[in-house]
Amino acid sequence: MRRTTSRSSTRSGSRRASSSRSKRSKRAARPRLSTRQVREIVGVLLMLAALLGVLAILSHAGSILGFIRDGMVAGFGSAWFVPVVAAIALSAYLLWPKAPRPRGIDFVAGMVTVLSLIGLFGLAAGAGGSAGRAIDSALIGLVTRVGAWALLIAGLVIGLIVTIHFSPGALLVAAVGGLRAANAERARLRDLVAAPAQEKGKPQKATPASSDLLTRSAASFATAPASADQRALWEVDEPEDVAPERPASTPATTVAVEDDAPRASEPVMRVVAETEDDLPEIEWKLPSIALLDTVTARRERMADEIKRNVKILESTLQTFGVECKVVGVNPGPAVTQYEVQPGPGVQVKRITALQNDLSLALAAAPLRIEAPIPGKSAVGIEVPNKSASLVTIR
Repeated sequence: MRRTTSRSSTRSGSRRASSSRSKRSKRAARPRLSTRQVREIVGVLLMLAALLGVLAILSHAGSILGFIRDGMVAGFGSAWFVPVVAAIALSAYLLWPKAPRPRGIDFVAGMVTVLSLIGLFGLAAGAGGSAGRAIDSALIGLVTRVGAWALLIAGLVIGLIVTIHFSPGALLVAAVGGLRAANAERARLRDLVAAPAQEKGKPQKATPASSDLLTRSAASFATAPASADQRALWEVDEPEDVAPERPASTPATTVAVEDDAPRASEPVMRVVAETEDDLPEIEWKLPSIALLDTVTARRERMADEIKRNVKILESTLQTFGVECKVVGVNPGPAVTQYEVQPGPGVQVKRITALQNDLSLALAAAPLRIEAPIPGKSAVGIEVPNKSASLVTIR
């Protein structure tokens, strides 16, 4: 009896052990989701929610989409895109395989950014929906409307600094650098346009004209003192009465004198220059060339055209991978030559090969390339002007 009892007990123990092992194996065989899989599932669901929100706003069909649209408009108003963008950003973060480890402060900063944007929409035009009204009313009751503006803007900036590492200082430096670069480029183009005009406008040595010499000689003659043998001004020479001699052999006859013949007995008036010692000497000067027409308006249009062509040339060459810079401009009445200096390692044939592309970009044909310009380390690109310039006499 004892042997049979011990055998039965051992059998029952082995059965219990085998049943416990089978239960453990069944429990271990159940599928379990990893942390990465959970993140990806949540990311896909957030992307789906954002897509449904966009479709609900853009489409007016479907009962479910209409319900979503009404809820988004009532809750967020015109700021409906803020939660959509936030959902897309969070979904991209969760789906990114090498995303950094999440921190609690990042989620808090993201929520502050979203709420600040919605509140700003509500303050600007009352377009923040019920969420915007709730945020604005709470802040206005605490710090007035101006304080609410300040708090919301500060919250938005701080949230962007924490979440996406936005730097206001870097933005300010970039803005100042952009302004300086724009001013430098504007000054460079202005100098390129003004350099040929300054060379042409250099004053030349004035030579006395023939009219000036004649004027000066006439003035010196008029102011010269009269000689001693000259008579006074408006002095009249009256002829003396002399009896005509008649020949003795011929009788006195009356001779008719024609009216056209000059009468010798009439007085003759002679003008003599009067001495004027007190008259100062006059120094005559030629008028300034500024009185002549310089065609200012046409030259301003020409300057704008040159600046535009310089930008087109540089941008077109950079598009094709040719680093060049316009270093000089030689404007003419019909054609303007642009001096293009290639960058280090740039072959001249790469510029000449782009002749048709440059003509297309400038909308100018025919376009001539002089490679290189004699005596200069630059390539000359001759572009016809839009309109011929007037050449005036200076």
